[in-house]
Amino acid sequence: MEVSKVVSAKAIASELAQAIRDLPVANTPSARAVRLEYSQKLSGASPEYVLDLARALLSEQGLRWLPA
Repeated sequence: MEVSKVVSAKAIASELAQAIRDLPVANTPSARAVRLEYSQKLSGASPEYVLDLARALLSEQGLRWLPA
């Protein structure tokens, strides 16, 4: 099932931002683990959905960078 048909991009952005804020240690390996988790969840999402998510992370959550 495609993520975009179940959960809005804004909701995922909020969830991802909270996961980053909740990290016990705010370092690159920890943030990278969160990013990899969400990358796997979103692997089947449409390009438009991913762009909506990126926009929500930028405008509503203030996140500009996640480790690759």
